[in-house]
Parts: sequence; C-alpha cells; structure tokens
Amino acid sequence: MHGDASSVAWLITPAIDLDANNGVTINFKTSNSFADGSNMELLFSTDWDGTEANIASATWGILPAAYIVQNSDFFGDWLDSR
Repeated sequence: MHGDASSVAWLITPAIDLDANNGVTINFKTSNSFADGSNMELLFSTDWDGTEANIASATWGILPAAYIVQNSDFFGDWLDSR
C-alpha cells in the first residue's frame, strides 16, 4: 500500500517434504506495481508448526535464488520468479 511504513502479506503453502522430493522448485510471478522503493522477500522456515501464534518464534530464512521484482523493473510487467 502506497505510503505505508510497512505492509506485510503472507502466502503460505502446505509443507513440502524436500527429503522425499528431488528438484523441487517454486514458480510465481511478481510485479512492482508502483513499488516506490518497497522490497519483497521470499522466506522459508523448517521449524514453523503452521500456527499463527508461533510465526514470530519460528526460524525464517530468505530464499536467495528467487528473483523478486525490483523497483527499477517496469511497473506493468509481471516477471517470472523462481
């Protein structure tokens, strides 16, 4: 939201068993839509139990290989993020 000091949104997937699946990828699209310098990160956790109460106590890491739309990208483009 434009003008907000901080806007946080969550999209949570079901757990993915990476030990039972090889070559797992996540594909999504991002658009900056007039981002005005805002940042977006793709986070993952290996110890979150799925409850809202324990979000803050879980260990979160940033998925560094994901391409997240940059403020310099054209606002009308939806870019593949993997």
